[in-house]
Amino acid sequence: PTPAPTPAPTPAPTPAPTPAPTQAPSPPRVAGGTYRIQNGCSQTLNLWWRTQPYADHNTQISGNGYQDFSISSFSGNVMFRNGQGNDATLFEGMLSQGKIWYDISTIPADCGASWDYCTGKDKGFNVARHAQFLPMVGRRIPVWQLRLYTALGVAVIVFTIATLALVLTKPLGSTDHSDSAKPNKTPKPTLAPSVEAATIAPTPAPTPSQTSVPTVTPTPTPAITPAPVVKATQAAAQAPGTFRFINQCNSYQDLYWRWAPFHDYSTPLPQGSYLDKSFTEYGAAVMVRLGKSDNATLFEFTWDGNRVWYDLSVVPVGCGPSYDKCLPGTHSSFNVPVSVEVSGVKEESCVNSYCDNPLCPTIYQVPNSNKTHDCGPSAKFVVTFCYV
Repeated sequence: PTPAPTPAPTPAPTPAPTPAPTQAPSPPRVAGGTYRIQNGCSQTLNLWWRTQPYADHNTQISGNGYQDFSISSFSGNVMFRNGQGNDATLFEGMLSQGKIWYDISTIPADCGASWDYCTGKDKGFNVARHAQFLPMVGRRIPVWQLRLYTALGVAVIVFTIATLALVLTKPLGSTDHSDSAKPNKTPKPTLAPSVEAATIAPTPAPTPSQTSVPTVTPTPTPAITPAPVVKATQAAAQAPGTFRFINQCNSYQDLYWRWAPFHDYSTPLPQGSYLDKSFTEYGAAVMVRLGKSDNATLFEFTWDGNRVWYDLSVVPVGCGPSYDKCLPGTHSSFNVPVSVEVSGVKEESCVNSYCDNPLCPTIYQVPNSNKTHDCGPSAKFVVTFCYV
């Protein structure tokens, strides 16, 4: 009998190749002059940033994403944070004088300028953060190589200057060597005896008779008459819609004023003199003081185009929004007595204001008190420093 054929073995199926894991594309290199805000969290980052004059902006950055900001696009300070709340871990930066000044901060929002108010507080922290500085894109030249190039350049310059000096100081047509190939056919002349060899006694010069010269008395230089200083008692009539600032302190002072976006201006104010300023010369939220320090008795006002809103204040700089930190008697920024006297209008809300001590009851001592007054556009203000 014919045996049954043996079936061919079925080959094992070839396994499909395992695909390589997909990698997220790496972000491009950071360009020079850039803040790159990168989200290292897996969830979406709610990025907020604040710029001068203190305007808030926001956007969202997906998990492990980033967003670039040109440093030169910000004017003054900028701070970045995660979330809308002010109590957050902040990255703060500022471009000034060709340098970038930056830091990371967890100072609480109500800390103010007095550091002892925020001892032991940690509510300014919300997420971990770090700032990494990257060198600019491009080939970095080592320091030793820069020094070598500098030395070679200086050597070339010195050699060039020395060569030019040698060529320019050499007499025209002169040679530095004798030509032995040409016979010297010109005989050397015989020099005559020098006239200088014989010593001749000098003839004495006749003595001139002395002629008397009249003495000229110089005309005396007249003394410079100093420009008269305008005293407050000699002041001209004050125009409506103006402030008059008078220094009655016993010394020379500097008058400072500031308005939004919070730039300081100053001018000298000698003892007994005054300065007139129009309402329209200032911006909004103005404060005027005597001396450079912010801790001073302040005359504050705002001109809205129709009325002047004004007050006197001794609220400390570090008071912040926590009013209990500057309760009357605990802190004060009083430095000199100040009076505000108003004329030109008769309105119930347009009144005089005086303060000669740190506890004046009619002025601002804490931020939440209401001690503001207002006058019409024809008012004339006389603000006197050291009125007593």
